[in-house]
Amino acid sequence: MLGKRSIFFPELAHERRPLSSKQKLQLAVDETVIGYVALRIERSFAAAQAVVAHLDDEAMRHKRPLTRAFAAEILRATEA
Repeated sequence: MLGKRSIFFPELAHERRPLSSKQKLQLAVDETVIGYVALRIERSFAAAQAVVAHLDDEAMRHKRPLTRAFAAEILRATEA
């Protein structure tokens, strides 16, 4: 069975109101997605945040789960 990782956002942890659409993230992805993306992005926290936000936006826009194949498709389109 493939594992999943949890991501903690301290800036959202104390929110008492519903999350805005910009704050709503899927957050549950397979470790294969994390490994694939990690090997192909700039090694900085800012870059990781930007890529995660972009991948999540695209997955939500296309109403698709964020799989390794979909992440690869998105990253290839971004490079072009």
